[in-house]
Amino acid sequence: MCIELMIGFAQILCKSTHLDEKVYSVLVEKAKEQGYDVEKLHKTPQLDPPPEEDEGPKDSRGFWWIKSLLGK
Repeated sequence: MCIELMIGFAQILCKSTHLDEKVYSVLVEKAKEQGYDVEKLHKTPQLDPPPEEDEGPKDSRGFWWIKSLLGK
């Protein structure tokens, strides 16, 4: 994600279809501090739903090397 600021123009871009509200608020605040009219910002509707809160990697096979360091 990034915030792109140009003369009189601001965009908040994210590679994924979901941007955490806290992160979005921080980026909007930064744009506001730099003098941009954030009232003109609008979110583009996304077709994919945001991820579930408890979603995470369900496959722990990639962590075998950490377990080997700990002797487990």
